[in-house]
Order: sequence, then structure tokens, then C-alpha cells
Amino acid sequence: MSRKSPSAQTDATAHHHGDDTTRAPSSGKTDHALLVWETELECQGNDILADLALFERLASVGDVVNIGSWAAGLMALPDIDIGVLCAELDPDRIMDTLQPLFHHPRIKRMNFIDERGPLQSMSGPENEGIYCGLRYLLGLDGEGAEETTWRLDIWFFPAAAPRPEITMRDRLLLAPNHERLAVLRIKDGLIRRGVYGRQLHCHGVDVYRAVLDRGARSVTDFDRLTAP
Repeated sequence: MSRKSPSAQTDATAHHHGDDTTRAPSSGKTDHALLVWETELECQGNDILADLALFERLASVGDVVNIGSWAAGLMALPDIDIGVLCAELDPDRIMDTLQPLFHHPRIKRMNFIDERGPLQSMSGPENEGIYCGLRYLLGLDGEGAEETTWRLDIWFFPAAAPRPEITMRDRLLLAPNHERLAVLRIKDGLIRRGVYGRQLHCHGVDVYRAVLDRGARSVTDFDRLTAP
């Protein structure tokens, strides 16, 4: 399964060129360094998905959709989001499909969360689903690389529910180069500050909205626009 459509892939590749010497405000990294790191993460992510044959497994449950930073080509952390649109949310089928991965030598953790009906943490049909989180260890067996824990977040959604993640992904893929670079700069600055990521203060969607909808171009802009 291709991560992006051919037209989207061409567009995203074009975004990885431009002024390689521009320095990212508040982080010290050049834009070139941010893009190199993003590409490295994408390549590692592709290898992990192939190693797990994850798309092939998930296709037996529903229609697999690529969402989040990996789908948009805007990665800053070893984290992949995947959606599966299901005609019916069948927890037994979902678990039967994914539990064999627990025996994979690089899978350290697997957990499921039920976000259906009264168990939903957030209201709204777009937030209903079943979540599976995987932790994949890269760099084992003396491969010469530092051990890294990759987070794979898989959401099984009702096929008929609205999917704002897909809309956001498509907006990011079509965004001009300066907006895409702004996303990477802000993410990098927030990561260095220790406030970006799951279960922390700032999330990817917060950065995307600040850049696309409110014109943020730096961490300073982000702070100003998102201040209480």
C-alpha cells in the first residue's frame, strides 16, 4: 500500500527542497537538518511497517488510511499514526488480527483501549473507536544504531464517521514549502523544550492548526497564538 498517492508524493517531495541554509528560529537547526531528520524518520518508519507487514494485516479488518505526520511527510519523532475504517467495530476480530504481532522479536508492548459509546474519553462520533498501541524497538542485536522506541498508534474507526485527520493530512500535503518548514521548526523547538508529544502539553494537531489557520511561523508565534 502506497503511503501517498502519486500526485501527493510528487508534491511532498518538492517540499523537501529550497533554502537549505535557513536556520530554524529557537532551535539552532537549519531547515536542511530538519528535512534530513524528517526523511530519516520516514525511511525508518517505512522499514518498520514492512517488517511487521502491518498494512496487509490491517486490510483484513477495514480500509487502511495513512494519517498524521508520517502520512504528511512532517515527522519530528519516531511516531506513526494509522487509521482503519471499519464497517463494524469488532473487538474480537481486531485483537485476533494484531495479537500475533506480540510474538515479533521487536515488539515490546501492545495495548488496547476501548473508546466506544459511554467509554469515550472525548465526545463526538469522530472520537469513537478502538485503539491499539504498539512499541517497536529499533537498534537491537548489535546493529550499530542507538536503540530507539517507535510508537505506532492504530485507530479503528467507524467507516461512516467524519474523519478530520484525513482532511488535515490533505491540507498539509498541499501546503506551500514555507508552511511545511514552519511546522518542522515549531515541532523541533517544542521537542527541545520538552513539551511536545503524546501525553504532553502540545500535540501535532495544535501545531498544524497554528500554522495553517493562524499564520504561525516560529515557536514564538506558536506561544503567542496559543497562550491562554
